[in-house]
Amino acid sequence: MTNQNKYEVAKRYVLRNITSPLEVVFHPSVGNFVSQIYFQDKEILYSPYFENNLNVGEKLEGIPFLFPYANRLEEDKIPTQKGYHQIPKIPFMRDQFGRLIHGFMYYRKGWILETLRNGELESFSESKFEFQKEELEWFPFPLEINYQIELQGNLVQFMIQITNKGDEPIPLSIGFHPYFYVSIEEKPKIQLTTNAQKFYETDSTLLPTGKLLSVSQLIKNSTLSAIELDHNFTSFPKGELPFVTLITSTHSVKVELLEGFDHLLIFNPKGQEFVCIEPMFGPTNAFFMYPKIWKKAIPSVPVKGEWKGKWRIVINTLDNFFSPH
Repeated sequence: MTNQNKYEVAKRYVLRNITSPLEVVFHPSVGNFVSQIYFQDKEILYSPYFENNLNVGEKLEGIPFLFPYANRLEEDKIPTQKGYHQIPKIPFMRDQFGRLIHGFMYYRKGWILETLRNGELESFSESKFEFQKEELEWFPFPLEINYQIELQGNLVQFMIQITNKGDEPIPLSIGFHPYFYVSIEEKPKIQLTTNAQKFYETDSTLLPTGKLLSVSQLIKNSTLSAIELDHNFTSFPKGELPFVTLITSTHSVKVELLEGFDHLLIFNPKGQEFVCIEPMFGPTNAFFMYPKIWKKAIPSVPVKGEWKGKWRIVINTLDNFFSPH
């Protein structure tokens, strides 16, 4: 069958419960990929290829998991205690400048679904992945990943834990890439707000220079049609959860960072029916930013230690969003 897709048999699992207006559809067999979130039967995510079984795995959509590097890498190398590990020349995803981007876990097979529970008040899944021979050729650090999704009320929470099973610290760069669906016609009506105070200046190839600029120079109560974005945001007010919110004519979608993650990248290209709000630990190109620009050690998972990150998507009707709290 000439048009048969290698992912068309990926098993579909759903988190739902009677107290939530949300449903979460995910696929452990292909990267624990979340293909859709429904809010009162409305599609929240942009996921046309998977839903229509077209070119799956060639483009990102839904909510892919980004590891072992989030966003772009300056060179095809991974830092180790002995220097750098050269990433083999294999067909990983690359950006428009030919640089590696988003790691290799976004549709990776090998996840084991250990728990799936749909209760009355909350729903929960837990999956695990352990690096084996092939993954270790690309990223030479023995590790285990624990990935949990929890659905409760009007929010979906995502937790990722990296456990170091080797004898060397693991350099850490990690993220998610949620694609939120917005039609071209809707973009002029959708407001984007954030409590980030700074964003990274980038060079002509979208790598951060290390210089931080004020968000007020770039975005302030803007609609999605007013600004094109591919920027990494940071510096959030003390005591507040970092967030980016989309306000549509019917509902709001808010991405909040709860633990571990410290950056939000916003990708809003012109002429596309999506906007991405991406939780990240560390900035784009973190493996090279820290030693080259900041002269600091790269954040890492210590030997026999672990790193945990949590973030969530909160969806409200406008009545609830604008009501006093």
